[in-house]
Amino acid sequence: MGNQGVLANQNLVANGSFEFLLNGWTKYPRNSPWISFSTQKYNGEDINTLAAGYGASISQEIVAPITPGQEARYVLKFLCESRHEGIALVRLASEGMAPVDIQIPPGSQRNTGQPLDFVPVEYSIDLPSTFSAGDILTFSLTSPTSRPDDYHLLVYLSGVVIELHLGPLKLKEFVLDGQPHPPASLVPLCLGAENTGTHALGFQVEEGNIWEGTAYSLEFGSNPDGAVVAYPDAPIDHPLHEDRALSCPALSLSAPHSMTLTLWSQYHAAPFLLQASLWHHRLDFLQVLPAAYFPVLALNQSVRLGVQVASFYTRQTLEGVPVTWTVAGRSIQVNVTTGADGWAYLDYRPDAAGVFNIGASVPSLYYTSGVVTQSLEVKVLATDPWDEVMAVVADKPEPWALKTGWPNRGSDYDLRIIVPEVLLQTEMSLGWKGDSQEQLKVGVSPQIDETVPITPSLELLWRLKNGDVLDGRFQLNLTCSKLLLPSADKLMRLARNELEIGRVLEADKTCVVDEQERATVQVEVVHRVTAGDGDPVQGALATWKLPDGTIVHSTTGAGGWTSVSYQPTSAGDHVIVVQIQAHPDAMPIEHTFVISAIATSPWKSEVTFLLDGVEVQRNTLGVLCRRGQTHTLKVLPNAGSAWIGKNISLNWRGEDPEIGLVISDPGTSKTLVAEGVEWTVASEAASSLSRQFQVEFRLEGEQTVRELSGRLLHVDLKEELSLLLDQVFRPLTGQPFDPCLGAVHSLNVLPYALSPLLGLNIWLKLTGTPLDQLGASINPAPDQPHRLNASGVQWELDFTAAVAGLFNVTVSLPELNFVAVATPMKLDHNKLRLTRLRDPAVDPVIGLDTAWVWAWVVSHFTGKPVAGASVIWEAEGTPTEVKADAEGASGFAYVPKAPGEHRVTSSVVSPFDDFKESLSTSATALPSDPWVEVRGSMDGLTAVPVGEQTYFPRRKAQHSLEVSAPAGNALIGRKLTLGMGGNGPSKLGFVFSTPNTLGLAQAFHGNLRYTFSVDDLRDGSCTFRLGAERLARLSPPIHMSVGVGDQVLTISAANRAAPILYWREAFVGVVSVLSSISGKAMVGVEVNFSGENGEIFTRVTDYYGNAKVRFVPKNPGPSAVICSVGTGASSQSITLPYELLEPREIASLTSPNTSGPVGARVSAEILVVSARNGQPLPNVEVKWAFLDLVLPPSTTDGEGKAKVEFRLPNMNRALLEATVVGGLAGWAGEHLEFRVIPNE
Repeated sequence: MGNQGVLANQNLVANGSFEFLLNGWTKYPRNSPWISFSTQKYNGEDINTLAAGYGASISQEIVAPITPGQEARYVLKFLCESRHEGIALVRLASEGMAPVDIQIPPGSQRNTGQPLDFVPVEYSIDLPSTFSAGDILTFSLTSPTSRPDDYHLLVYLSGVVIELHLGPLKLKEFVLDGQPHPPASLVPLCLGAENTGTHALGFQVEEGNIWEGTAYSLEFGSNPDGAVVAYPDAPIDHPLHEDRALSCPALSLSAPHSMTLTLWSQYHAAPFLLQASLWHHRLDFLQVLPAAYFPVLALNQSVRLGVQVASFYTRQTLEGVPVTWTVAGRSIQVNVTTGADGWAYLDYRPDAAGVFNIGASVPSLYYTSGVVTQSLEVKVLATDPWDEVMAVVADKPEPWALKTGWPNRGSDYDLRIIVPEVLLQTEMSLGWKGDSQEQLKVGVSPQIDETVPITPSLELLWRLKNGDVLDGRFQLNLTCSKLLLPSADKLMRLARNELEIGRVLEADKTCVVDEQERATVQVEVVHRVTAGDGDPVQGALATWKLPDGTIVHSTTGAGGWTSVSYQPTSAGDHVIVVQIQAHPDAMPIEHTFVISAIATSPWKSEVTFLLDGVEVQRNTLGVLCRRGQTHTLKVLPNAGSAWIGKNISLNWRGEDPEIGLVISDPGTSKTLVAEGVEWTVASEAASSLSRQFQVEFRLEGEQTVRELSGRLLHVDLKEELSLLLDQVFRPLTGQPFDPCLGAVHSLNVLPYALSPLLGLNIWLKLTGTPLDQLGASINPAPDQPHRLNASGVQWELDFTAAVAGLFNVTVSLPELNFVAVATPMKLDHNKLRLTRLRDPAVDPVIGLDTAWVWAWVVSHFTGKPVAGASVIWEAEGTPTEVKADAEGASGFAYVPKAPGEHRVTSSVVSPFDDFKESLSTSATALPSDPWVEVRGSMDGLTAVPVGEQTYFPRRKAQHSLEVSAPAGNALIGRKLTLGMGGNGPSKLGFVFSTPNTLGLAQAFHGNLRYTFSVDDLRDGSCTFRLGAERLARLSPPIHMSVGVGDQVLTISAANRAAPILYWREAFVGVVSVLSSISGKAMVGVEVNFSGENGEIFTRVTDYYGNAKVRFVPKNPGPSAVICSVGTGASSQSITLPYELLEPREIASLTSPNTSGPVGARVSAEILVVSARNGQPLPNVEVKWAFLDLVLPPSTTDGEGKAKVEFRLPNMNRALLEATVVGGLAGWAGEHLEFRVIPNE
């Protein structure tokens, strides 16, 4: 059977061919000279034969390994030729068994001169089944008796064999790494199962099968390049029940490779064939993409799951692997295949709520189950949990986004959240939109976007530490780590939301009904604080409930004041109630005013009041004074007035208002004469205050007091008013506003606190581009009078659908003949936001690289990009302006000046309110180009800076490219990617050991090796370049020139035959072929072995670079095998010397005296000659044996002779046996009988 040298067909008989003479045999009688050996020809080959005569016998005991039976059969075979007159006997006996006797009939004797060819009878006998395992079987040959001098009557024996024939192997299963498989399955050998991760292959035979407990050897079929090896070595017998290690290197295969594994019994049996496959059979999920969130059934949400399939051993991701997705308990099955990156995805859209186990399985021959499975859990929610999230306000839980939150400026605001139990053990964060957190000076703890775990309490708390800078509007939303969408926005209004009433100004007069007088009341609203006086609150809600049932809504204006005027229609006290709220959800605080009225007054018919000679308009302007001027207030009696001659006085109504206005002779009575009575009213411009004031006149004998209201005004009326666009202030000096597209602004003509202008009419006029042309609107309409109160006069400007443009607003007070300078309104995207900042993609090298940093500018109100917006970049103390492009992107080319990490800041200033928003990132500048220190080497050549040397990979060869960098190089710790330029890999036949090497980012720790082979396609050139993570430039090109050429190889002896060979011994030599450059084993290389007579044996190196030659030399003497590899100048060779010894033969064994008394010294001499030519052979070792004496070996001299001496022991007769190794058919032996002569 051709079985590649496996150790099958074991012979139970030891030394049955007598190659080692009687080793393993017993002869009887012990010293019989009738047992001898000779070398004879059989079928043209020299064999050793045993000759027995004169009744002598030989025997050997054999232990039966297996009980014979239907599946185990013992066969005795031997070769025997009788040259005897009698019948010889061959017997096989065992205790308890009838012996098997084979009679050897007489044969013909050879005449002298006839050839010594061995012409035996071939015997083959099936042994009976009457013995058991462990029994001793004794084989013996007994020659017939003869006369003492019948030396030619002999029986010749050789080739004694006892074969054990077993029935077929019935394999229950083979077990690979603990995974049982039926024998009909492919043996899934895995690429990369080597070193410490070799396979363990074992076998389980069916119970009672005859192979149980036996050993086997292994034979690989279609083993690629001999790469798959076994430990112990495949041809070595190994117990069937014990594991055998199989090493399967990570070959560059593009598809599964079919192999066979043949099991050979140590005995005679049909081989058992297993089909095998070498491939990535043991698969693993390198990465798993679990469900990122809980899909919500009511929202028809889906969630993506994924697995990345890779080889368990090589960790190489695999493309085209079928992946089956299933849902436990559901009839859902989706089949996909992995992509180039090894990923396979499932977009799972559930149809029911609950927790589902979703399995991803890939076929894997390696596992008993045939698949490897990854289970992923998906929790499907029936409804949206955000609907159940509660915000606790005033200890009352309410749906999260139902109501607006009202944080108070200057105070902490606790935002307590209660979440449903379904979100337990997830994480939540708080998001912010709207007015800038930085601009509002609001700190949040935990910080915005910081994740917070949800504990069993199901409560979360965020604390807003509110600055007291600006009112603001923003939205908060919640994001859960296990929900796809964020919550709805919760509106928040930051203001001074905790209020109290400050000063109160009661009615400024008692109204005369028939004179249509109206009175004004005012209340100051201040911020309620825990200590000290709170600041005035502008914008608080005021609701005035007038006596006639009218409701007036207003807000507090400058200084926190709000006012209302009321004209009574009847005499008496009239009650006005004001309710103050910080916001609509706040509890109102109230104050009650009383306005008194009388039906009529005699003063209107008796006197007239003049100011600087002009009659005072009591119900409109009143006593109109200018700061820094002196005015004359005169009371002129009407013609015929009965009050002439009476005393009249002027005084403050109530206390002196202390506004810097001085009345002459206050409280002093003067006689009212027909020409009238005068008082002066004077003030200093610098020290006086613009205020309303009230005075009263008293007349002797008249109970009714005449009250006059006055106004102390700045000479320049533009100082009395301001404009407020939302919270942006402008004086009436023509300074422009920058309203915003997409916004709804509030424009307020606002008087200062306790303004003297209250009650006058304000007019607003628009000029420039009409609003309708801009797509804008104003409400209420302009060019209409509006009575000024403490809240000012407000218009709403709607620019939500407007386009950019320019118009003007002009404020006027016709009653005072005042027209302000027009205020330009530059409508555009004027409230700017930086939405995101893209960090630099590279770490620039000083003097070489530029790192780009990008910011995106959008409108605060529309969210759209703002082209042309000015972005100020600052790095290393140098500012640079870069306008945003049409996409709102502003790119800054950062050119570093110093190494290290630097802050790069982008800022944008909003023209609307001059708020500067900034975003910062960092850029790391490298002091020098790290590629300069990188060294490259191919196939072990001396490393040089990359790009300095061209390499010459050879077709039909394997190569390796190695790049390295010293410690401290900036590339260490980054990922490097290899790219190829010029001719692509397919054109030149480049095949990388890792298929996706090109373009694969690999971590660089100072050294990377890329191994590849080049197919025999074409010559050409290409370049390799390396790219590095966060490095702007590629490495210098590494030039490659591909061509046909001799590989530079080295050859060495991996294993060689013994230098001295005996006749018929085989020469076995193994050489190892390596790349002389890389030191890597070279596979598939032809090695020529030059043997005897110039015979050439050509072998091909295996995966390990080894090539083996075996032959039996025929020419005695020193010789050598020349092993060569390569051609031409690059040819390499080594010499494996050996010496074949002449076949030895014992020509004679003689003694001058073969008898003597006990103790007599005797000697013997042997002559060893060549069996080929009879020439004496020197330096041959002869081993001697005589009874139990220890006789040292001797060596033949130049004449082929060796001698032994010894003293005769106490005995009768015994044989001196001489043995020489290296005869024609094994050992050569001869004996000589010695006898002891008794003393007389």
